[in-house]
Amino acid sequence: MVKEEDEDDSTGDSFEPPAHIRNYRNDENILNDSKRVTSWTGTSHEFEHSAFADSKDGFKIPVLTVDEKKKFIGIVAKSLGNDVFNASVSDRLMSVILEIVSKNSIKVQNVVVIGSSETSVSLINRLAMHLSNRKYHSYFVNCVSQLPLQNVEFVDEDRIKTVVENIQIVVLLENISNKLEIVWLNRVALGTDSAHIVSVEHDFPQYPHCHSLYLGTLVESTKAHQRKYQNERFVADLGIPFSWFKDDASNALCEAFSKSTVISI
Repeated sequence: MVKEEDEDDSTGDSFEPPAHIRNYRNDENILNDSKRVTSWTGTSHEFEHSAFADSKDGFKIPVLTVDEKKKFIGIVAKSLGNDVFNASVSDRLMSVILEIVSKNSIKVQNVVVIGSSETSVSLINRLAMHLSNRKYHSYFVNCVSQLPLQNVEFVDEDRIKTVVENIQIVVLLENISNKLEIVWLNRVALGTDSAHIVSVEHDFPQYPHCHSLYLGTLVESTKAHQRKYQNERFVADLGIPFSWFKDDASNALCEAFSKSTVISI
């Protein structure tokens, strides 16, 4: 044990630093002092939902307009911090992939992940770690990362022209518009042994086995064309206060996510 040194009271000073920079005494009740208590959960937001959609279990999920959803994602990312936000998205995405694998009895050998230069490096790295841990051979296309992991290759789009066989899962981290990627995706998603497509915040109704992950809420569809296939949709709780929504939406989210962080629509 180290004996504490006696405080020097020789000056007789009773100076105490300002409250916002000094430590709290164990007998202080700071909860009644609003100037000394800050919390991100106390931040006031109120997102306006345009409708509700029913989950497979009968729960209600709020639907946001495209503009409101963009605002929602931006505020969530800022509130959680980019690294925490992207880790949460990656973890929820991996949960969806594993559910798809289990439900469809897929023996996964090869996975292709398509991103872009705009895709978060922290999201890519964490997803790559998840896939490597399951020993899935994974090709990350147009993703900015050099993380050395077993069974993970980071390649450019020219490489995927040669990767057309024995692909079980394709993960789309962005909405693809590159012609080469679209042609390749059509080949692997519409073939005899069509791959399962897993997308984030986008539907691809032209593919028979597409599963879409939505973050926090659903979003209104901007596509007016007739759906050839019905995508399976998932919604993930990202760990933000449901009080950011109006009461009816807040209560609906509370019920929907009472037993799981990912639900199926």
